[in-house]
Amino acid sequence: MDNPQFTLVHGLVFHDQEKVYFGHAWTEINGFVHDPTFNVTIEKDRYYRLGQIKYTVRYTKERAYYWASETRSYGPWNSRIDAGFHEGNKSLWKKYLIKKRKQLAKQRSRNAKRGDVER
Repeated sequence: MDNPQFTLVHGLVFHDQEKVYFGHAWTEINGFVHDPTFNVTIEKDRYYRLGQIKYTVRYTKERAYYWASETRSYGPWNSRIDAGFHEGNKSLWKKYLIKKRKQLAKQRSRNAKRGDVER
Protein backbone atom coordinates (compact mmCIF):
# COMPACT_ATOMS: atom_id res chain seq x y z
CA MET A 1 0.00 0.00 0.00
CA ASP A 2 3.00 2.26 -0.33
CA ASN A 3 2.08 3.38 -3.86
CA PRO A 4 -0.24 6.42 -3.69
CA GLN A 5 -1.72 5.70 -7.12
CA PHE A 6 -3.18 2.29 -6.42
CA THR A 7 -6.88 1.62 -5.91
CA LEU A 8 -8.11 -1.15 -3.64
CA VAL A 9 -11.10 -2.93 -5.16
CA HIS A 10 -13.61 -5.23 -3.48
CA GLY A 11 -15.87 -7.09 -5.88
CA LEU A 12 -17.94 -10.13 -6.70
CA VAL A 13 -15.99 -12.64 -8.79
CA PHE A 14 -17.41 -15.75 -10.44
CA HIS A 15 -15.94 -19.10 -9.41
CA ASP A 16 -16.30 -21.06 -12.64
CA GLN A 17 -15.94 -24.56 -11.18
CA GLU A 18 -18.38 -23.99 -8.32
CA LYS A 19 -20.76 -21.75 -10.33
CA VAL A 20 -21.03 -19.15 -7.57
CA TYR A 21 -20.05 -15.50 -7.05
CA PHE A 22 -17.85 -14.74 -4.06
CA GLY A 23 -16.40 -11.63 -2.46
CA HIS A 24 -12.80 -10.91 -3.36
CA ALA A 25 -10.25 -8.07 -3.24
CA TRP A 26 -7.44 -6.88 -5.50
CA THR A 27 -5.55 -3.69 -6.34
CA GLU A 28 -5.50 -1.73 -9.58
CA ILE A 29 -2.85 0.62 -10.95
CA ASN A 30 -2.24 2.01 -14.44
CA GLY A 31 -4.67 -0.36 -16.18
CA PHE A 32 -3.37 -3.49 -14.43
CA VAL A 33 -4.75 -5.66 -11.64
CA HIS A 34 -2.58 -7.22 -9.00
CA ASP A 35 -4.28 -10.11 -7.21
CA PRO A 36 -2.14 -11.17 -4.24
CA THR A 37 -4.34 -14.20 -3.52
CA PHE A 38 -3.34 -15.78 -6.83
CA ASN A 39 -0.04 -13.88 -7.09
CA VAL A 40 -0.88 -12.57 -10.55
CA THR A 41 -0.65 -9.19 -12.29
CA ILE A 42 -2.59 -8.89 -15.55
CA GLU A 43 -4.40 -6.32 -17.67
CA LYS A 44 -7.53 -4.99 -15.96
CA ASP A 45 -9.85 -5.76 -18.89
CA ARG A 46 -8.64 -9.35 -19.05
CA TYR A 47 -8.98 -9.83 -15.30
CA TYR A 48 -12.56 -8.53 -15.34
CA ARG A 49 -13.44 -10.71 -18.31
CA LEU A 50 -11.90 -13.88 -16.83
CA GLY A 51 -13.36 -13.25 -13.37
CA GLN A 52 -16.77 -12.25 -14.75
CA ILE A 53 -16.68 -9.39 -12.24
CA LYS A 54 -20.23 -8.51 -11.30
CA TYR A 55 -20.01 -5.59 -8.89
CA THR A 56 -17.14 -3.52 -7.51
CA VAL A 57 -16.42 -0.86 -4.92
CA ARG A 58 -13.19 1.13 -5.19
CA TYR A 59 -11.20 2.66 -2.35
CA THR A 60 -8.38 5.17 -2.41
CA LYS A 61 -5.46 4.50 -0.12
CA GLU A 62 -6.88 6.94 2.44
CA ARG A 63 -10.39 5.41 2.38
CA ALA A 64 -8.97 1.90 2.65
CA TYR A 65 -6.97 2.92 5.73
CA TYR A 66 -10.04 4.63 7.17
CA TRP A 67 -12.33 1.62 6.74
CA ALA A 68 -9.70 -0.85 7.91
CA SER A 69 -9.11 1.13 11.11
CA GLU A 70 -12.83 1.82 11.69
CA THR A 71 -13.88 -1.80 11.29
CA ARG A 72 -10.64 -3.49 12.32
CA SER A 73 -11.11 -5.62 9.23
CA TYR A 74 -9.71 -5.91 5.72
CA GLY A 75 -13.27 -5.88 4.44
CA PRO A 76 -15.50 -6.19 2.69
CA TRP A 77 -16.95 -2.86 3.85
CA ASN A 78 -19.95 -2.78 1.51
CA SER A 79 -23.11 -4.71 2.37
CA ARG A 80 -23.68 -5.96 -1.18
CA ILE A 81 -20.18 -7.41 -1.43
CA ASP A 82 -20.34 -8.62 2.16
CA ALA A 83 -23.48 -10.61 1.34
CA GLY A 84 -21.82 -12.06 -1.76
CA PHE A 85 -18.68 -12.78 0.22
CA HIS A 86 -20.54 -14.76 2.83
CA GLU A 87 -22.92 -16.50 0.43
CA GLY A 88 -20.23 -17.47 -2.08
CA ASN A 89 -17.72 -18.47 0.54
CA LYS A 90 -20.38 -20.38 2.48
CA SER A 91 -21.15 -22.39 -0.66
CA LEU A 92 -17.47 -23.03 -1.36
CA TRP A 93 -16.82 -23.91 2.30
CA LYS A 94 -19.74 -26.36 2.35
CA LYS A 95 -18.43 -28.13 -0.77
CA TYR A 96 -14.95 -28.21 0.73
CA LEU A 97 -16.26 -29.79 3.94
CA ILE A 98 -18.23 -32.43 2.03
CA LYS A 99 -15.10 -33.29 0.03
CA LYS A 100 -13.00 -33.46 3.22
CA ARG A 101 -15.54 -35.75 4.94
CA LYS A 102 -15.41 -38.14 1.99
CA GLN A 103 -11.60 -38.14 2.07
CA LEU A 104 -11.60 -38.82 5.82
CA ALA A 105 -14.13 -41.64 5.42
CA LYS A 106 -11.92 -43.26 2.76
CA GLN A 107 -8.86 -42.89 4.99
CA ARG A 108 -10.69 -44.44 7.96
CA SER A 109 -11.83 -47.32 5.78
CA ARG A 110 -8.26 -47.98 4.60
CA ASN A 111 -6.99 -47.74 8.17
CA ALA A 112 -9.65 -50.21 9.37
CA LYS A 113 -8.70 -52.68 6.64
CA ARG A 114 -5.06 -52.49 7.78
CA GLY A 115 -6.11 -52.93 11.39
CA ASP A 116 -5.24 -49.39 12.47
CA VAL A 117 -7.34 -48.12 15.35
CA GLU A 118 -8.43 -44.50 15.76
CA ARG A 119 -8.34 -43.01 19.22
